[in-house]
Amino acid sequence: MIVGGRELLDGLVKVLMERWTVVAPREVEGNVVLAPLEDAGEIVLDRPLNSPKEYLLPQEEILFEYRDGGFKAPEPRGYAILGIRPCEFRALLMLKSVMGEDPLFLSRWNSSFFAVQACTEPCPSGFCGDLGGPEFSGIDPYRPLGAPDLQYYTLDGRVFVDALTERGKEVLGALRDLGEGATEEELERLRMRISEVWEDMKRVRVVGIEERARWDHPAYSYFAERCIQCGACNFECPSCFCFDIRDEDEGAWVRVREWDSCLLEGFSKMALGANPRKREEDRMRQRILHKFKYFKETTGFYMCTGCGRCLEACPSGIDLREVISWLWRE
Repeated sequence: MIVGGRELLDGLVKVLMERWTVVAPREVEGNVVLAPLEDAGEIVLDRPLNSPKEYLLPQEEILFEYRDGGFKAPEPRGYAILGIRPCEFRALLMLKSVMGEDPLFLSRWNSSFFAVQACTEPCPSGFCGDLGGPEFSGIDPYRPLGAPDLQYYTLDGRVFVDALTERGKEVLGALRDLGEGATEEELERLRMRISEVWEDMKRVRVVGIEERARWDHPAYSYFAERCIQCGACNFECPSCFCFDIRDEDEGAWVRVREWDSCLLEGFSKMALGANPRKREEDRMRQRILHKFKYFKETTGFYMCTGCGRCLEACPSGIDLREVISWLWRE
């Protein structure tokens, strides 16, 4: 691990710009969003409004086109994605566990570089304490599925950068002149801060919730009454992967994939009009059980990683922390 000032972070961006389009938190029209950088000095430390999912699984993309008797598939590119939080990288690992055999997704993943920003301040909407915590550590529950290339921390005006993969070590080596080895005193202060944040983020217990998430729980109907079926929670969730496919005639036959939402009435509607999840309550049940029961029982991992983006996006203020608490009570 090396430590330095703001110039260390700017230097990291410059090194990555030599090989990738760098996507990181930056200010756009007064908002902090995850977007391509034009200059290293544009990167900010605030959490962006949007999740990183769109850079691996775009909201809409062409899968292939058929023209003049032949098929043509796009050639996706990877990015250097900086400033995402550990919870979001864990969610991307969940996304990869589902989409990992999709050639377009896999091409983007394999050609991308990931640098996470550990949380040295508590997140007001997150609840990652039971799901890995504010940093991606060697004992992270999601570590068997992969790791980010770099992880950086900010504390007292200093930037700490650590490499977690061989590719990360290569990039870190190019930054040695911009920083120095962290002292034991600096590392102890950093460990104490991470520990404090972790304790704060443990206010919601998740482990074991799959045993409480029964089929007929009243929470589903209660929260369904507040849901306006906009799908914002699914679209902002970095681990939600549901999509729809359509064919278009644009001079050539084009097959398009676009995000879909399990909370929308048409999501499970079949060709002849039957809909096994016609009621809002049924769709809310599916979302909650998929996140906290079905996926856990199938893979050993929760589909939700506690990032809180669904709460931030929901115009009705539906809070998964409240849902989880209710599941524990009854």
